[in-house]
Amino acid sequence: MRAERSRIGNQAGEGVSIDPVVGNSVHKDRTQETAQSSSTPPPGCQEGEAAGYNPVDSLYMNDTGQMSYMGPTSIPLLGHPSLSTAHTFNFSSLIASYLPFSQPDIYFGLDPSTHNDLLDLYFRYLNGWSGFVDETGFRQALKDPTQKAHGYSRFSHVCILGSASHISGKFCSLAPGERSLRFVDAALKMLGRELENPNPCTVNAMVQLSLNACDSGKSSTGWTLAGLAVRISQGLGLGVNTSRLVQQGQMDSSSQRAREDGFWTAYVDDTLNSLYSGRLPSREMEDHDIPLPCAALGPLEDCTGNHPTMELALVTLCAIARRVMHWFYSIRKEKPRRADEVQVMRSDLKAWGQKFDPRAADPPRNPISSSAITCLAFYNTVTLLLNRPFLQRHCLDSRAGQYCLSAAVDTVELMQLFDRQHQMRHAPVTNSQNLHVAGSFFILLLADLYDQPDRSVQRKQAEEGLSHVVSYLTLLAGSWDIASQALAAIRTMRQEYAVDTSVLESQDNLPQNLPAEDMQLTFDIEDFLRGELGLNLVDLGAFSGDPNLSIIDGPG
Repeated sequence: MRAERSRIGNQAGEGVSIDPVVGNSVHKDRTQETAQSSSTPPPGCQEGEAAGYNPVDSLYMNDTGQMSYMGPTSIPLLGHPSLSTAHTFNFSSLIASYLPFSQPDIYFGLDPSTHNDLLDLYFRYLNGWSGFVDETGFRQALKDPTQKAHGYSRFSHVCILGSASHISGKFCSLAPGERSLRFVDAALKMLGRELENPNPCTVNAMVQLSLNACDSGKSSTGWTLAGLAVRISQGLGLGVNTSRLVQQGQMDSSSQRAREDGFWTAYVDDTLNSLYSGRLPSREMEDHDIPLPCAALGPLEDCTGNHPTMELALVTLCAIARRVMHWFYSIRKEKPRRADEVQVMRSDLKAWGQKFDPRAADPPRNPISSSAITCLAFYNTVTLLLNRPFLQRHCLDSRAGQYCLSAAVDTVELMQLFDRQHQMRHAPVTNSQNLHVAGSFFILLLADLYDQPDRSVQRKQAEEGLSHVVSYLTLLAGSWDIASQALAAIRTMRQEYAVDTSVLESQDNLPQNLPAEDMQLTFDIEDFLRGELGLNLVDLGAFSGDPNLSIIDGPG
């Protein structure tokens, strides 16, 4: 039976195409948007000229109320068979289950107290970093399943519990990589049906599921599941501006917000996942015309994960991070790469800090919420990624080296603040990447300073910073197995390229406090910078012979 489809929106809303980059975009509120008929050619358009394609015209709703995106080349699909007879794929074999799991009940086999504690942990510490979930709507739907809620589904529910289990003291008897397996097993049994009937909430669930798969050691499975979040976002057309549909009464504002939250969830996770894996973010996520999250610009301070200002800050920071990754690390680089683009990205980062960092406010204030602290640490990570490719011998003589040192030291100070206020075991897994990037710079700096006795202050900063990185990664590894991998990488790197062995554990048989040349190490910092020592940390444009890049950095 062919499902009847109704085309939504005979008149399309004018697409507000906003490049979410702080410093280069105009932030427009939804209420300021105007509508224009998609059937009316723009002024000056002559007969025979293309009037333009309006994405909102590609949103279709089937007879079950499910919305999907069908572009100009899409072939209309047949309706879904009855769910009672439809075959669904069983994905539970993707990850081995070590724990028995019965038919899910309302608490997924947990006692009510543990279940509620997990939800509290997720919404306090993880929400925003692994999906933007409307906590109010989620909890209301949990109390009354008959109530329509865009932020809730059983599939998303169990995936959230899985993520929260990592930071719960009630699961500490299990290894971090095994804590979420019972929930992942339940989610994978639901996955086949969920993929056939996705909604914006499915995007958040896929982000959670991907995270838990990665932390259980299934990195390839996790990467693939994260890609499904991008595909689902495309399939539902979440990147399409639906303001016109709301104005026409064809969509309510809560549905619009759920769709936009779903898109930004996929956008942020695609960025973070790409950083974790060292791969480029999807170009598909750049193709959208929805407005930025509607929030007043201002310091993050005590903003929680799903606070509009936090969402806006994280989205705009991810936009800069995506530009950095594509500019430096793409396989097929755009030529020429203009030096002024780096300066623009630096300016955008500076503008972001001035707008969102409470320490830049008047008077300065410390960040309070766990999300604010983590977001500022991520800001430092992006700063390091932008400037690290321009490091050369005696790197502190350049602006790039000074930027990197300041960012790495600040990351450590932020993690100290996080541990003091929230305990590191509650931190989102994102902080393992933040600490790893800072720690790798400290190792590089220590190698660079071995022949610069006049920089004893900076050397001490790097030594203490590296020691703190190891300490905080050790604490974080009690919750996330991914942090254990970052810790192992830092330990291996500093052992192989150590120039100050006082920061090494008792595993070393090297003399203490000897410079690299006295230990007769074969370390060459320029080879390190070029990635020729197997670390593959950077693609160094400054050493590639590109004359356009040589003018970017000079003495600080």
